[in-house]
Amino acid sequence: MNIGWYFSDDLSPSDELVDKFVDSKFGIDRWSSFAREIIQNSLDAQDDESKPVEVIFDLNKELSISDIPGCNRTKEILEKCMKAATNKQTKGSYKVGLDVLDKEKIYCLKISDKNTKGVKTGREEAWGAFVFDEGKSIKQRPGSAGSYGVGKKVPFIISSCNTVFYATKNKYSVGDDEYSDCLLQGKTTLISWTDNDGKRKNSKGWYGVIDESADPKNRVNPIVASNDNDINPYFIRKDDYGTDVIIVGVNIYDNEADVTASIISAVLENFFVAILNENLVVKVLDEVINKASFEKMFRKYYRTQSETKNGLEGCLRVYQGEADESHKIYDKNANCLGRIDIYFGLGNEHNKKYYTIVRSHGMRITDYRLNKAGQPYTAVVYIDELLQ
Repeated sequence: MNIGWYFSDDLSPSDELVDKFVDSKFGIDRWSSFAREIIQNSLDAQDDESKPVEVIFDLNKELSISDIPGCNRTKEILEKCMKAATNKQTKGSYKVGLDVLDKEKIYCLKISDKNTKGVKTGREEAWGAFVFDEGKSIKQRPGSAGSYGVGKKVPFIISSCNTVFYATKNKYSVGDDEYSDCLLQGKTTLISWTDNDGKRKNSKGWYGVIDESADPKNRVNPIVASNDNDINPYFIRKDDYGTDVIIVGVNIYDNEADVTASIISAVLENFFVAILNENLVVKVLDEVINKASFEKMFRKYYRTQSETKNGLEGCLRVYQGEADESHKIYDKNANCLGRIDIYFGLGNEHNKKYYTIVRSHGMRITDYRLNKAGQPYTAVVYIDELLQ
């Protein structure tokens, strides 16, 4: 067994020669989609519900290619993929990635959460769905969103070389005993390529402990922190419980301020209820977004998201008042399942007729239009915690 990148042989009769992220729906507003998906996962893993989840976006500008696990190999494979690509946009994207990996310092963006349980270990558990499986999601608490498992693609759009590392220190129980693991694993998603021996290789690769004798599904396993060898400590989560998502080669050398503003704006737009309810604190580089700083961050950074129909200004106006109606929800056996609070106000500056759905932990889900409404209005429909 050894530690490194593993790509299985590609026995398919067809080649994948177009980067699947080139025309991804998440690329329309990638920073907004990225912030939304990454924070949602952290809220779903909340540990102590009496305290807020913390999510920290930290940009490391001091790493060289030798500091990043397997990055020289990543560069070699990316070069092969660029030569194999037939799509002009894919080829150009990989050229940008190679230019970033050639820089003296390679920017890496780490998103860390606190007051979470981390990701549960196991190929058939949340870790396996998180790192390996497409279109599969194993949620760690009731009422979790994102059940289709597609949001985990978003970090790869942020990486110029489509490479992401995951590190976790998790907390789980077996009977009355409590356990934890410290794990690290990497993943890259490129196109079909051919190695030096002329073998066609799969577009997806994983960084970890390779066991060629194992069955294909379990051939590459996460690195356990106690066996981390010479891996840079930046990539290992050893302290408090939680998860790090580390995105390699973030190409924001010339637009760091703009990216910071985009992330903060997306946080305000999608998590205003979680922040105002003190269930979430977010740090984006040097800026802290919490209940106390919300108004200041709103005035300084907020810009309307392209996909949003119900304006945040109106949502804040009605949500920060008293709920107009509160309804308990029952199942067919008259058991109370929870509560829905409706915050409502007539009129808004854009003359729209939309209501916003917010799930229990404070994340904005979507907006709906009520076509039969007689006049413009703004409403927030908050699906409160399930009642025990």
